[in-house]
Amino acid sequence: MAVTLTIRSTEGGAGAAQTLTFDQPRVVVGRGAHADVRLPSRGISSAHCALRAEGGELAITDDGSTNGTLVNGALLVRGRRKVVRDGDRVTVPGFELTISITTAVADSAERTATVARKLLSEAIALAGDEGAPPSLELRSGRKSGQRWTFAATPSKLIVGRGDNCDIIIDDVDSSRHHAEFVRDDQGVLLRDLNSKNGVFVAGRRVTERRLRDGDEAQIGRVVLVFRDPADELLRAFDGGADESKPVEPVRASTIPPPAMLAAAASAASQPPPSGASNGGTDASGDPSKSDVGVEKSVNPAADGASKSAVTAVKSAQIAPKKKGSLDWVVALLALLILGVSVLALVMVLRPR
Repeated sequence: MAVTLTIRSTEGGAGAAQTLTFDQPRVVVGRGAHADVRLPSRGISSAHCALRAEGGELAITDDGSTNGTLVNGALLVRGRRKVVRDGDRVTVPGFELTISITTAVADSAERTATVARKLLSEAIALAGDEGAPPSLELRSGRKSGQRWTFAATPSKLIVGRGDNCDIIIDDVDSSRHHAEFVRDDQGVLLRDLNSKNGVFVAGRRVTERRLRDGDEAQIGRVVLVFRDPADELLRAFDGGADESKPVEPVRASTIPPPAMLAAAASAASQPPPSGASNGGTDASGDPSKSDVGVEKSVNPAADGASKSAVTAVKSAQIAPKKKGSLDWVVALLALLILGVSVLALVMVLRPR
């Protein structure tokens, strides 16, 4: 069972929705680096909630979060599982996740990290701070410490010995156009331009790699360090205490639907069927002329319902004299109880 989560910010409505698809038995939503769905907000706990595929069902559990989790507006009891279905909405502080049960191919771990960066960038933009752009810093050679900053997306920096490169490397082991660093909405991508001696990151040769803050790219004997303030800020969310920002559940109304009230009123206004027993009284209303041998129907449940109806009617009669905003609610409830009681009596007293 694959599940796709559509993630939207609920603060300011900035940015487009992000989607992630998983095909695994457990999907953790949280702020920490270990989370499968990483949401950059202090209102989110390190491990906030988790989706689990169990016996053909998909269930969600709040893993003891500080601020709570809502499913379709209802607050989850911490530690208690709840089955969720296609289209259900999960709300956590600052974000809403819509669940879609699909058969799509799961996204890579790199994709999940990219979504976290995207959400963080949107949060920074919403705060009115564009943030510092990513850059490359020369780690070795006579020009050690020199820095090149990326322009706004989309942009790129080409590295090599050629005079038309953005970063010119005076190294015989580098090609004329050795590699390029491409900045897009997901960060910076390093791509080898079919160089002779290759590009190395963390000691491993790569042809293409999405860079993270602090990665070192070696081209020939030159080392370029990638700096990304957004990645650095994202790592800062790993630690620290949660911010108190509880989600507010949507409480259901306690007033009966108008259709139910109308049905009860209609039932109460209908006379009993002609064949119904009068409890030992003939058509004239004289108890002394009742049929001999006819057994009276006694039903404690019906009697109790009748008493409840009488009590409700009395309450309804007294209600108009009171000065309160809930008087009309009491009257409507009394009418509902009366209608149900009449129906119960008719069914009990009907000849068999």
